Amino acid sequence: MKRAIKMSLWILCGLACVLTVIICFFGVFSYFTQNFKKEQDGYFARVEYSIEGYIIDKQIVGGPYCLIELEPTKFEIMKNEIRSSDDYVGIFS
Repeated sequence: MKRAIKMSLWILCGLACVLTVIICFFGVFSYFTQNFKKEQDGYFARVEYSIEGYIIDKQIVGGPYCLIELEPTKFEIMKNEIRSSDDYVGIFS
């Protein structure tokens, strides 16, 4: 009887540890997701432009990024406060 109780306690402790690790993992993931969103929102608060045109070429440069070459028909810059430390897309001519 005592052995069954000890075994049940070990199983419950193991499940509690696994549950704690899962909760911590989701907490860290949620933190980094919110931090990325805050940085991205900060970038878009400093940069605002509009461009229209015909796509000439497209190159995938890695990950979700691609380089699009186009022949502009309309281009308007409202704000363009890009820093060298920014990890986002800007205008290059």
